Amino acid sequence: MGVPSLDSSVTKTGSNSHKARARTRAERTATSYCQALTPTHGPIAEVPQSAAPATEPARLIGLAGDRPEVAQTVAQNLAAAWALNGLRALVVRDYGRSYPTWTRRQLEARVQLAEPEPVSLRDIPGPGVLDQITVTSDRRYHRTPDESARSILERLRPHYHRILLLRCASWAPDLAETYVALPEAEPIPTGEHRWDIEDGKRIRREHLYTPEQAAIVLRERMLRPVHADALPLAGLAVLDQPGTLAGAASRSMTRAVHEYLAATGTPVLARLPYVPPVAARTPLPLPVTDRPASRTARAFVEAAAAIESALPHVRAV
Repeated sequence: MGVPSLDSSVTKTGSNSHKARARTRAERTATSYCQALTPTHGPIAEVPQSAAPATEPARLIGLAGDRPEVAQTVAQNLAAAWALNGLRALVVRDYGRSYPTWTRRQLEARVQLAEPEPVSLRDIPGPGVLDQITVTSDRRYHRTPDESARSILERLRPHYHRILLLRCASWAPDLAETYVALPEAEPIPTGEHRWDIEDGKRIRREHLYTPEQAAIVLRERMLRPVHADALPLAGLAVLDQPGTLAGAASRSMTRAVHEYLAATGTPVLARLPYVPPVAARTPLPLPVTDRPASRTARAFVEAAAAIESALPHVRAV
Protein backbone atom coordinates (compact mmCIF):
# COMPACT_ATOMS: atom_id res chain seq x y z
CA MET A 1 0.00 0.00 0.00
CA GLY A 2 1.50 3.31 -1.04
CA VAL A 3 2.41 6.10 1.30
CA PRO A 4 -0.18 8.89 1.16
CA SER A 5 1.06 12.18 -0.19
CA LEU A 6 0.13 15.63 1.03
CA ASP A 7 0.62 17.23 -2.39
CA SER A 8 -1.48 15.63 -5.13
CA SER A 9 -1.49 18.51 -7.61
CA VAL A 10 1.04 17.92 -10.38
CA THR A 11 1.66 20.22 -13.35
CA LYS A 12 2.37 19.16 -16.92
CA THR A 13 6.10 19.55 -16.30
CA GLY A 14 5.99 17.04 -13.44
CA SER A 15 6.35 19.66 -10.72
CA ASN A 16 4.24 19.93 -7.60
CA SER A 17 4.06 22.28 -4.64
CA HIS A 18 6.66 20.26 -2.68
CA LYS A 19 9.19 20.67 -5.51
CA ALA A 20 8.28 24.34 -5.88
CA ARG A 21 8.97 24.93 -2.19
CA ALA A 22 12.27 23.09 -2.54
CA ARG A 23 13.33 25.39 -5.41
CA THR A 24 12.35 28.46 -3.37
CA ARG A 25 14.23 27.13 -0.35
CA ALA A 26 17.33 26.47 -2.45
CA GLU A 27 17.30 30.06 -3.73
CA ARG A 28 16.91 31.53 -0.22
CA THR A 29 19.51 29.36 1.51
CA ALA A 30 22.06 29.23 -1.33
CA THR A 31 21.96 25.42 -1.41
CA SER A 32 21.52 23.05 -4.31
CA TYR A 33 18.09 21.97 -5.46
CA CYS A 34 18.81 18.32 -4.56
CA GLN A 35 19.77 19.26 -1.01
CA ALA A 36 16.65 21.37 -0.61
CA LEU A 37 14.45 18.59 -2.07
CA THR A 38 15.78 15.96 0.36
CA PRO A 39 13.44 15.72 3.38
CA THR A 40 15.09 16.94 6.56
CA HIS A 41 14.74 15.26 9.93
CA GLY A 42 11.40 16.66 10.99
CA PRO A 43 9.41 19.75 10.07
CA ILE A 44 11.40 22.90 9.34
CA ALA A 45 9.50 26.13 8.94
CA GLU A 46 9.90 28.28 5.88
CA VAL A 47 11.38 31.70 6.53
CA PRO A 48 9.15 34.43 5.06
CA GLN A 49 10.65 36.23 2.10
CA SER A 50 10.44 39.54 3.94
CA ALA A 51 12.15 38.17 7.06
CA ALA A 52 15.44 40.01 7.40
CA PRO A 53 17.82 38.78 10.09
CA ALA A 54 17.34 40.51 13.44
CA THR A 55 20.23 42.26 15.13
CA GLU A 56 20.26 39.63 17.88
CA PRO A 57 18.47 36.29 18.48
CA ALA A 58 14.84 36.60 19.50
CA ARG A 59 13.89 36.52 23.15
CA LEU A 60 11.92 33.34 23.86
CA ILE A 61 9.00 34.04 26.18
CA GLY A 62 6.64 31.32 27.38
CA LEU A 63 3.08 31.95 28.53
CA ALA A 64 1.74 29.77 31.35
CA GLY A 65 -2.05 29.60 31.47
CA ASP A 66 -4.71 26.98 32.12
CA ARG A 67 -6.97 27.97 29.18
CA PRO A 68 -5.27 27.51 25.77
CA GLU A 69 -7.60 29.83 23.85
CA VAL A 70 -7.06 32.62 26.39
CA ALA A 71 -3.28 32.18 26.29
CA GLN A 72 -3.33 32.28 22.48
CA THR A 73 -5.45 35.45 22.49
CA VAL A 74 -3.06 37.10 24.95
CA ALA A 75 -0.03 35.96 22.93
CA GLN A 76 -1.38 37.32 19.64
CA ASN A 77 -2.25 40.70 21.15
CA LEU A 78 1.10 41.03 22.94
CA ALA A 79 2.87 40.14 19.69
CA ALA A 80 0.71 42.67 17.85
CA ALA A 81 1.73 45.40 20.30
CA TRP A 82 5.41 44.60 19.72
CA ALA A 83 4.89 44.45 15.95
CA LEU A 84 3.25 47.89 15.92
CA ASN A 85 6.33 49.10 17.79
CA GLY A 86 8.56 47.96 14.92
CA LEU A 87 9.56 44.50 16.20
CA ARG A 88 9.26 41.18 14.37
CA ALA A 89 7.04 38.99 16.58
CA LEU A 90 6.18 35.30 16.20
CA VAL A 91 3.63 33.19 18.10
CA VAL A 92 4.43 29.46 18.30
CA ARG A 93 1.54 27.22 19.26
CA ASP A 94 1.23 23.43 19.56
CA TYR A 95 -1.77 21.18 19.22
CA GLY A 96 0.12 17.89 19.71
CA ARG A 97 -1.88 16.19 16.98
CA SER A 98 -1.59 12.42 16.56
CA TYR A 99 -2.55 9.96 13.85
CA PRO A 100 -3.07 6.63 15.69
CA THR A 101 -4.32 4.73 12.61
CA TRP A 102 -1.16 5.40 10.60
CA THR A 103 1.83 3.08 10.43
CA ARG A 104 5.22 4.39 11.51
CA ARG A 105 6.43 4.52 7.88
CA GLN A 106 3.36 6.46 6.78
CA LEU A 107 3.61 8.84 9.71
CA GLU A 108 7.31 9.56 9.16
CA ALA A 109 6.66 10.28 5.50
CA ARG A 110 3.82 12.65 6.39
CA VAL A 111 5.82 14.49 9.03
CA GLN A 112 8.76 14.88 6.65
CA LEU A 113 6.55 16.25 3.88
CA ALA A 114 4.60 18.59 6.17
CA GLU A 115 6.60 21.79 6.49
CA PRO A 116 4.82 24.33 8.70
CA GLU A 117 5.30 27.90 7.60
CA PRO A 118 4.75 31.15 9.52
CA VAL A 119 1.39 32.68 8.69
CA SER A 120 0.85 36.42 8.87
CA LEU A 121 -1.94 37.34 11.29
CA ARG A 122 -2.19 40.96 10.17
CA ASP A 123 -0.41 43.32 7.80
CA ILE A 124 1.57 45.65 10.06
CA PRO A 125 2.62 49.08 8.75
CA GLY A 126 6.32 49.74 8.98
CA PRO A 127 9.08 47.23 9.76
CA GLY A 128 7.03 45.22 12.28
CA VAL A 129 5.88 41.67 11.54
CA LEU A 130 3.10 39.66 13.22
CA ASP A 131 3.34 35.95 12.39
CA GLN A 132 2.14 32.67 13.85
CA ILE A 133 3.26 29.08 13.33
CA THR A 134 1.78 25.80 14.53
CA VAL A 135 3.97 22.92 15.71
CA THR A 136 2.47 19.67 14.44
CA SER A 137 3.89 16.40 15.70
CA ASP A 138 2.96 12.98 16.98
CA ARG A 139 3.95 12.27 20.55
CA ARG A 140 3.79 8.47 20.30
CA TYR A 141 5.20 7.52 16.92
CA HIS A 142 7.69 10.12 15.79
CA ARG A 143 8.98 13.43 17.09
CA THR A 144 7.95 14.95 20.38
CA PRO A 145 6.65 18.56 20.40
CA ASP A 146 9.85 19.94 21.90
CA GLU A 147 11.98 18.35 19.14
CA SER A 148 9.76 19.86 16.46
CA ALA A 149 9.70 23.24 18.20
CA ARG A 150 13.49 23.28 18.67
CA SER A 151 14.07 22.61 14.97
CA ILE A 152 11.66 25.41 14.06
CA LEU A 153 13.23 27.87 16.51
CA GLU A 154 16.73 27.04 15.30
CA ARG A 155 15.67 28.14 11.83
CA LEU A 156 13.42 31.09 12.70
CA ARG A 157 14.97 32.63 15.81
CA PRO A 158 17.51 34.77 13.92
CA HIS A 159 14.70 36.37 11.91
CA TYR A 160 12.53 37.63 14.79
CA HIS A 161 12.91 39.86 17.83
CA ARG A 162 10.26 38.33 20.12
CA ILE A 163 8.89 34.76 20.07
CA LEU A 164 5.98 33.77 22.30
CA LEU A 165 5.66 30.07 23.09
CA LEU A 166 2.34 28.47 24.03
CA ARG A 167 1.94 25.22 25.97
CA CYS A 168 5.70 24.63 26.07
CA ALA A 169 5.77 24.57 29.90
CA SER A 170 4.18 21.11 29.92
CA TRP A 171 6.56 19.41 27.48
CA ALA A 172 9.71 21.57 27.30
CA PRO A 173 9.98 24.00 30.23
CA ASP A 174 13.58 24.85 29.29
CA LEU A 175 12.58 25.95 25.78
CA ALA A 176 11.73 29.48 26.93
CA GLU A 177 14.24 31.69 28.70
CA THR A 178 11.51 33.24 30.84
CA TYR A 179 7.79 32.88 31.46
CA VAL A 180 4.83 35.14 32.07
CA ALA A 181 2.08 33.51 34.12
CA LEU A 182 -1.55 34.22 33.22
CA PRO A 183 -3.48 33.60 36.45
CA GLU A 184 -7.06 34.66 37.03
CA ALA A 185 -7.63 37.60 39.34
CA GLU A 186 -7.94 36.76 43.03
CA PRO A 187 -8.91 39.11 45.87
CA ILE A 188 -6.10 39.81 48.28
CA PRO A 189 -6.67 37.61 51.35
CA THR A 190 -6.84 39.53 54.60
CA GLY A 191 -6.98 36.61 57.03
CA GLU A 192 -8.46 33.24 57.84
CA HIS A 193 -10.86 31.78 60.39
CA ARG A 194 -9.59 29.25 62.89
CA TRP A 195 -11.13 27.34 65.73
CA ASP A 196 -9.61 28.05 69.15
CA ILE A 197 -10.25 26.27 72.41
CA GLU A 198 -11.04 28.55 75.33
CA ASP A 199 -12.38 27.31 78.68
CA GLY A 200 -13.19 23.99 77.06
CA LYS A 201 -15.26 25.60 74.32
CA ARG A 202 -14.61 25.90 70.60
CA ILE A 203 -14.54 29.52 69.48
CA ARG A 204 -14.24 30.57 65.83
CA ARG A 205 -11.93 33.57 65.46
CA GLU A 206 -10.52 35.49 62.53
CA HIS A 207 -6.73 35.72 62.34
CA LEU A 208 -5.53 38.62 60.20
CA TYR A 209 -2.64 38.21 57.76
CA THR A 210 0.44 40.37 57.60
CA PRO A 211 1.26 41.67 54.10
CA GLU A 212 3.94 38.98 53.76
CA GLN A 213 1.51 36.21 54.73
CA ALA A 214 -1.15 37.57 52.38
CA ALA A 215 1.36 37.70 49.51
CA ILE A 216 2.40 34.07 50.07
CA VAL A 217 -1.22 32.86 50.10
CA LEU A 218 -2.10 34.96 47.04
CA ARG A 219 0.94 33.75 45.11
CA GLU A 220 0.05 30.12 45.73
CA ARG A 221 -3.59 30.65 44.75
CA MET A 222 -2.65 32.27 41.46
CA LEU A 223 0.28 30.10 40.37
CA ARG A 224 -1.01 26.65 41.25
CA PRO A 225 -3.84 26.53 38.65
CA VAL A 226 -1.48 27.55 35.83
CA HIS A 227 1.31 25.19 37.00
CA ALA A 228 3.83 28.04 37.08
CA ASP A 229 5.16 27.73 40.62
CA ALA A 230 8.37 26.02 39.40
CA LEU A 231 9.00 28.12 36.26
CA PRO A 232 11.47 31.02 35.85
CA LEU A 233 8.99 33.88 35.89
CA ALA A 234 9.43 37.41 34.65
CA GLY A 235 6.12 38.25 36.29
CA LEU A 236 2.35 37.89 36.26
CA ALA A 237 -0.24 39.20 33.81
CA VAL A 238 -3.42 38.87 35.83
CA LEU A 239 -6.65 38.17 33.92
CA ASP A 240 -9.75 39.94 35.19
CA GLN A 241 -12.80 37.71 35.53
CA PRO A 242 -16.47 38.71 35.68
CA GLY A 243 -17.81 38.53 39.21
CA THR A 244 -14.41 38.71 40.91
CA LEU A 245 -14.81 40.28 44.34
CA ALA A 246 -12.75 43.36 45.07
CA GLY A 247 -11.78 42.07 48.50
CA ALA A 248 -11.56 43.87 51.81
CA ALA A 249 -7.86 44.75 51.70
CA SER A 250 -6.99 48.41 52.22
CA ARG A 251 -4.90 50.40 49.77
CA SER A 252 -1.87 50.24 52.03
CA MET A 253 -2.30 46.47 52.42
CA THR A 254 -2.66 46.05 48.66
CA ARG A 255 0.46 48.13 48.00
CA ALA A 256 2.47 46.17 50.58
CA VAL A 257 1.38 42.82 49.13
CA HIS A 258 2.38 43.86 45.59
CA GLU A 259 5.74 45.08 46.87
CA TYR A 260 6.36 41.72 48.54
CA LEU A 261 5.34 39.84 45.37
CA ALA A 262 7.83 41.90 43.38
CA ALA A 263 10.56 41.35 45.96
CA THR A 264 10.07 37.57 45.77
CA GLY A 265 10.37 37.45 41.96
CA THR A 266 6.70 37.41 40.97
CA PRO A 267 5.75 41.02 40.22
CA VAL A 268 2.33 41.82 38.83
CA LEU A 269 3.31 43.28 35.46
CA ALA A 270 -0.18 43.99 34.17
CA ARG A 271 -3.88 43.39 34.58
CA LEU A 272 -5.58 42.22 31.41
CA PRO A 273 -9.30 42.52 30.65
CA TYR A 274 -11.61 39.55 30.58
CA VAL A 275 -11.15 37.35 27.51
CA PRO A 276 -14.51 35.72 26.65
CA PRO A 277 -14.57 32.19 25.22
CA VAL A 278 -14.59 31.90 21.43
CA ALA A 279 -16.47 29.29 19.44
CA ALA A 280 -14.48 26.69 17.53
CA ARG A 281 -13.11 27.76 14.13
CA THR A 282 -13.77 31.40 15.02
CA PRO A 283 -10.90 33.90 14.68
CA LEU A 284 -9.57 35.08 18.01
CA PRO A 285 -10.10 38.76 18.86
CA LEU A 286 -7.17 41.02 18.02
CA PRO A 287 -8.17 44.44 19.40
CA VAL A 288 -4.60 45.81 19.35
CA THR A 289 -4.76 46.05 15.54
CA ASP A 290 -8.53 46.05 14.93
CA ARG A 291 -9.64 48.44 17.71
CA PRO A 292 -6.48 50.28 18.82
CA ALA A 293 -8.41 52.99 20.71
CA SER A 294 -10.32 50.54 22.92
CA ARG A 295 -9.58 49.98 26.59
CA THR A 296 -8.74 46.35 25.88
CA ALA A 297 -6.15 47.31 23.26
CA ARG A 298 -4.54 49.84 25.61
CA ALA A 299 -4.33 47.18 28.34
CA PHE A 300 -2.47 44.79 26.02
CA VAL A 301 -0.11 47.54 24.84
CA GLU A 302 0.70 48.45 28.45
CA ALA A 303 1.21 44.77 29.29
CA ALA A 304 3.62 44.35 26.36
CA ALA A 305 5.61 47.37 27.54
CA ALA A 306 5.74 46.01 31.11
CA ILE A 307 6.93 42.59 29.93
CA GLU A 308 9.51 44.30 27.72
CA SER A 309 10.85 46.20 30.72
CA ALA A 310 11.18 42.95 32.69
CA LEU A 311 13.12 41.13 29.97
CA PRO A 312 16.53 42.87 30.48
CA HIS A 313 16.65 41.37 33.98
CA VAL A 314 16.51 37.86 32.48
CA ARG A 315 19.61 36.35 30.91
CA ALA A 316 19.16 35.76 27.20
CA VAL A 317 20.23 32.32 25.91
